[in-house]
Amino acid sequence: MNIENACPTRRSGRPPRDVSHLCSSVFICGFVLRCGVLAGTALALFVLSAPVALAQPATRPPVHITMQDLHAAGGVPPGWELTMQPGDVQGGRLLFFRQGCHKCHVVQGANLPAVAKGEVGIGPELTGMGKHHPPAYFLESIVNPNAVVVDGPGHADATGRSTMPAYPDLTTAQLQDLVAFLSGLTVGEAVAHPTVPVSAGATPTPVLPPNPLPAAPPSAAAAFLVQTYDVKPDQLAAFEAWFRDQFAPQMRAFDGVASVETVVDRTRRPSITTVFGFRDRAALEKWNNNLAMRDLAAKFDEFIGVHGHQMFDAPPVYRAPSLSMPP
Repeated sequence: MNIENACPTRRSGRPPRDVSHLCSSVFICGFVLRCGVLAGTALALFVLSAPVALAQPATRPPVHITMQDLHAAGGVPPGWELTMQPGDVQGGRLLFFRQGCHKCHVVQGANLPAVAKGEVGIGPELTGMGKHHPPAYFLESIVNPNAVVVDGPGHADATGRSTMPAYPDLTTAQLQDLVAFLSGLTVGEAVAHPTVPVSAGATPTPVLPPNPLPAAPPSAAAAFLVQTYDVKPDQLAAFEAWFRDQFAPQMRAFDGVASVETVVDRTRRPSITTVFGFRDRAALEKWNNNLAMRDLAAKFDEFIGVHGHQMFDAPPVYRAPSLSMPP
């Protein structure tokens, strides 16, 4: 099958709004992309999962003002800021991949394909950035990356200019989708980077001090996938029964799955966190790329509300024995 013609994304240059009816076993737009060897070029085998739950962009009511008041206010309404039409989050996620952004920017929880070591760029991590910046800031960073240059590794080059290239060929619709995806990255936090030397008179970038944590108890797992969620109303009993009778046995039988632990924390919402432990990152990726396991995970998601996914190489949630008192 010709991949270039299998999906309107390839023909029009823009991810479709609804791609559920365009799926094929070779190329499924925004859901599963499976590549083999094409025209003698080795392509990596990877999976773009079913759409990851991300925050949807908020819409604002229109601002009404007379022309006289508009001119008197300096040409813009008081408190004005640039706004965009709401974009398609999942379309922006696919565009983020197609433009190669994931090669420079780590985004935990977005379930993007892994990048080979020799292809990793130098851009800053974007995990959780949606809760730190307004949409207009993301837009400016894409179309005019030198307007604001953050001091620090991955942000500025030796000349003080941004390491981020401009993308003048993106359409307005593509920009809307990409900004919607970035604005939806509200789960997790990027790893703090150390300060790099700056020019005389410049203010150094502050660095968060290391966060000392008690040691985790021994674990057979070395890679972890985390979901934090609430169960849908009236679904808890059915969810627990399905988990016990179908989910747990299939997970237990899959080579590389070390554990599945669920904890409840009433001090926060969502209140339930499930940690899937895997023997190593290779086992996690093998599980993630297995279609039967993907169907199982999709069934899991039917019982729960909107949620994100995060991956860790150390236990993300655990009981600290050194700060706990046995009963």
